[in-house]
Amino acid sequence: LAFGAPQVIAGKTLKTSPFVSHPPRIASADFTPGKTHRAKITLTNVSLSFNNFKLLPLPDAIIDFFEISYGKPGRMSAGTSCTVDIAFTPQVDEDIFDALPLLASTGPFEVPIVCTTKKVLPSVSAKRVQFDGVVMGDTKTFALVIKNAGALPTTYEFFDPETGEPAGVGSRPKRS
Repeated sequence: LAFGAPQVIAGKTLKTSPFVSHPPRIASADFTPGKTHRAKITLTNVSLSFNNFKLLPLPDAIIDFFEISYGKPGRMSAGTSCTVDIAFTPQVDEDIFDALPLLASTGPFEVPIVCTTKKVLPSVSAKRVQFDGVVMGDTKTFALVIKNAGALPTTYEFFDPETGEPAGVGSRPKRS
């Protein structure tokens, strides 16, 4: 069977990907440029019979960031697996959304690559804080939860939406 030829067994033609990856994608969240991040995937032959695969070159934009190694399994019977080790050493602080291209005897397939930089992921428990009915000299308390679920630290400030001036603890109203 030549690489890329459709697989027909007992009159059935394989119409899905010949291999399944577990996990389904190569992922690295919150990576640090210059630091090596490691991952493993397991490719399982889910074709109708024997199959094999080979790694195709990565796209030029990401080829220098990845080192991929695996024991070449040769001809694999249906249901057998092969572990692939991936070392990812990014040199730039940019998200990567691409794919690892492979070629099986039954045709090409790919494993998605999703590598994301550290980000700020802020959330606030209320969209608007409004202190109705408060007159000068009175005090009112409002519970507000501010969170950053991201890996990149951040700071925040409060601004009055009408004036654009900073607001919050320690600020004083302007007198006209």
